Amino acid sequence: MFEEINDSGPITAKPVRFRFHPIVRYFMIVLSTIATCYSLYFITYLIPRIEDVPIFFKLVSIVVLYISLSTLYKHLSSLNSVIVNNDEIILGFILRKKIVIPWQNLVGMEIFKVITHYLKVIYIDNRNVRKVFKTSLAFPGIINLLLMIQDNKPDVELNELLKQVLIFKRTQL
Repeated sequence: MFEEINDSGPITAKPVRFRFHPIVRYFMIVLSTIATCYSLYFITYLIPRIEDVPIFFKLVSIVVLYISLSTLYKHLSSLNSVIVNNDEIILGFILRKKIVIPWQNLVGMEIFKVITHYLKVIYIDNRNVRKVFKTSLAFPGIINLLLMIQDNKPDVELNELLKQVLIFKRTQL
């Protein structure tokens, strides 16, 4: 993955991309779209035309609509790919604008747990404003990604939990 060029540190020979498998991502988008359309059809067409529809069916159709819309939104707006190259790290999404973070603008990273584990990336944007990006740690190749980020930006600030995880992973390699 890395090619040692000089003593100043590791440099990636070519950009490395981490991403969700497109088949899985697009399958979930299609599935949630179908469930949304079916729920809307059921709510707007079938329920009004059938007499004495139990409240249970009305509630279930609303719950299914909510879950399918939230799943669709999550898959369209959450982190889809990360590209690491010599100059920057690029966070890509399906419907959102990509986030480009030059290495010199990367300030810190933290992992923390709310209900699941999350990664927080702190950076300075193009307008010199400090920004925070949070995403789930359930991302393909996240440990290798974090190790590459630390290799490319050794002075990045890490919280204690992330430091310990990376130290442990480096001793295992």
